[in-house]
Amino acid sequence: MNYFYFGSDSERRKLSAEGKIRKIYMGVYTSIQDDKELGRVMSYQWPLIVAHAFKNSVISYRSAIEFQPSPANYIYLVSKQSKTVEIGEVKFKLIRGTPESFSNRRALMGAQTASLERAFLDSLISSKVKVSDDRYLPIDELEDRLEKMMTELGEDAINSFRDKSKIISEELNMLGSWTRLDGIIGTLLGSKDVELHGKRSIQRAAGLPLDEKKVELFWLLANHLETIYYPDNPDINLNNREHFENKAFFESYFSNYIEGTVFLIEEAEQIVFDKKEIENRVNDSHDISGTFHIVSDKSFMTTSSRSFSEFTESLRLINKTVISTRFDKFPGEFKKRENRAGNTVFVHPDYVEGTLKSAFEISGTISHPIARGLFLSFVVSEVHPFADGNGRTCRIILNRELLSAGFSSIIIPTVYREDYLLALRALSRKGRPAPVARMFLRALRFSQLDFTNYQKVKKEISKRNWFLEPDEGKIVE
Repeated sequence: MNYFYFGSDSERRKLSAEGKIRKIYMGVYTSIQDDKELGRVMSYQWPLIVAHAFKNSVISYRSAIEFQPSPANYIYLVSKQSKTVEIGEVKFKLIRGTPESFSNRRALMGAQTASLERAFLDSLISSKVKVSDDRYLPIDELEDRLEKMMTELGEDAINSFRDKSKIISEELNMLGSWTRLDGIIGTLLGSKDVELHGKRSIQRAAGLPLDEKKVELFWLLANHLETIYYPDNPDINLNNREHFENKAFFESYFSNYIEGTVFLIEEAEQIVFDKKEIENRVNDSHDISGTFHIVSDKSFMTTSSRSFSEFTESLRLINKTVISTRFDKFPGEFKKRENRAGNTVFVHPDYVEGTLKSAFEISGTISHPIARGLFLSFVVSEVHPFADGNGRTCRIILNRELLSAGFSSIIIPTVYREDYLLALRALSRKGRPAPVARMFLRALRFSQLDFTNYQKVKKEISKRNWFLEPDEGKIVE
């Protein structure tokens, strides 16, 4: 059975006679008997009511922008009459006007709706918001929607929106609204300078917009990391050259393996130690040798970034070195297009630098160097600032923080890959920071081996199942 029935056809009359539906407005019937449930359904199916009960009206003002009831639970319509109709918990506010003036309409769920250009112009007639008449979208929300439009669709789209709005404003004598709209868009684009009120808009105009949801996630992680007790056991072999370089080799091998650059360990040895490219796999070979080049650079790996500019420079250098031959991925340059992994959507290109800057500032509040390393590693993973090589970059940033404080670097072996990825997803998708902290601290424990004797440690990590696929076994500590 449907929720709503309209008109007087035979089915509606039959259901009404049987008491299965009830009348809630002239020509509108519902099968929902509970008023609270009716209110819930009306909150998203209200356009059906507009399409049938208010056919000659046009959804307008903030309702045509948000497409949901206002904070005061109103849907605003321009009609030839003026009245308020309450159905369920939704109030339909019909404002006297000229519906025929809405020449550029959209048909949304069958309801006639003002074009976005017209709706924004109408909302800019006034920024005054009252509980009893909140038809105008608050100016800060309006500005932030324009900023979002520009981010998601690009500058050409926002300029086209502005041009179409100007034509409509000239036809309807709404040049005052268009002037305000032009000032907002121009300021977002950097060609004008009017006062903005929206948080995202202000950030955009300042040149460093950021992804606030990601920043909230980073604060969640930072706060959790402050509740943990960290081991105080520095790497006693850190100044041993063989130990440092051998560990760098295994880090390079496993870090690339996680990303799908699959080689036998003997092939990786040829790439790094014999300077040999594997036939038909030039780029993959360079990925491993590039990773080894950066992680075996002790001077670089034992120096922590003291400023945001140093941090971004280190990120660019790491990425450029790791994927140096993958020119189609623009090594060392922040991404120009959005990227994702499965259901995880990473930070929009426009928000990369601002989000990284905010995260770096948060990292300055974290007291322990291990916690700071874990934090920055997750930040780089979650922002995904580059077109490729982000996973390797985030793990190198982690180890750079650890090594600069004298702690052991972390290796994520093949067998531990699922533990690693699932923990990251738990935080990224569900906001659960505890699994990430546990996962990294466990990796810190089992990574603290003596790598001085290459053959000996190779046998040791093989016994500990490091080379196994996750479905073949578990790591042995």
